[in-house]
Amino acid sequence: KEGNKIVINIQFDDVDIDVNAKVVNIHDNLAGIEFINMPQDVANQILYRYMQQKDSMKIGTNIY
Repeated sequence: KEGNKIVINIQFDDVDIDVNAKVVNIHDNLAGIEFINMPQDVANQILYRYMQQKDSMKIGTNIY
């Protein structure tokens, strides 16, 4: 539901990060989210790992 706050678990090979997010829109079975209250070091880890993995797209996410 739009406006719900959720925790997302992002896993990159050896790194396991939990981040808070808010659902900003929903279309069919896809949801757009906005990360909220994310510490800068966590944002940097996500960006760094994404840049490393972007070609292989081995990024896994779980929402709970």
